[in-house]
Amino acid sequence: MTLAGGWRVLAVHGNGPDAALAQLAAAQCGLMHRQQLIAAGLTAGQIKVRLERRQLRTVHTGVYTVNYGNEPKMFRETAALLACGGQIALSHVSALQAWGVLTAVAGEPIDITVLRGGSRSQRGIRVHRSRTLSRAQVRAVAGLPVTVPERALLDSAPMLTPRQLERALDEALARRLTSFTKVKEMAASHRGHQGYGRLAALVEARRFSTATESEAEERFLALMREAGLPTPRTQVEMHGFRVDVYWPQARFAVEIDGLQWHNRTRKSFERDRRKQQVLQDHEIEVARTTWEQITEERLQLVAHIARRLEARTIVASL
Repeated sequence: MTLAGGWRVLAVHGNGPDAALAQLAAAQCGLMHRQQLIAAGLTAGQIKVRLERRQLRTVHTGVYTVNYGNEPKMFRETAALLACGGQIALSHVSALQAWGVLTAVAGEPIDITVLRGGSRSQRGIRVHRSRTLSRAQVRAVAGLPVTVPERALLDSAPMLTPRQLERALDEALARRLTSFTKVKEMAASHRGHQGYGRLAALVEARRFSTATESEAEERFLALMREAGLPTPRTQVEMHGFRVDVYWPQARFAVEIDGLQWHNRTRKSFERDRRKQQVLQDHEIEVARTTWEQITEERLQLVAHIARRLEARTIVASL
């Protein structure tokens, strides 16, 4: 019996349709397709009775669930794959979310790419068709067919802001889900693809990671870019410590105290002081900024950073 996405086959054992239904539910987040139920031995009448008795609940046309409480992880994705049928896979933004490199947004449609067969888009499901997606570009995530990260980045490029795409790439590389070479090759081999331009531009301009670990760091990076200042490196490991933001050409670092800064322990406070001393011993100037400065004193902060970068770059060149 074929499971969601048409990539695996489940051998259902047991006495009677109820046993088969239970096995399907266990394998598919509590979900099953009408054709699966019929193949398991249920008649159309028996399915109708179970729906009337609320033993089954309709999720999509022909897709049912035994769940009436909290939906398990990958529930919506599994339901979308079952609803579409054919040789299909989670793709685009949904694939990046499945790989954990992009945060899911409540109510956002599930992206499905159809290789062969399948159906049209319906409520809560966004169906794409591709002539270039191959089975080699599909992997299993939580038992579901999902396009590989580099293909998902290519497909998602037109749907994301430049910064969202950049962050997704950073996260995929940081988690070693893909490599820079694979992403570059994916872009180069799909010049006619809608996402080629954006992904190729990102790859071409890429020199280092700009991954951030907090909202404060993300806003600081955006502020530097808006002001036209050189883009710094982020989360840089040096001399036994990790620095939030660093401009190597100026040997200038900034540590960012986010919203959680006031809840620091004595141990973290002492570590910050040791970090600053060690970096200064290596002739790296360290400045600190806060959430309040980033959000409420933007002009003053930009002016200060610009002055220090200019002064430090001159010193570094001597």
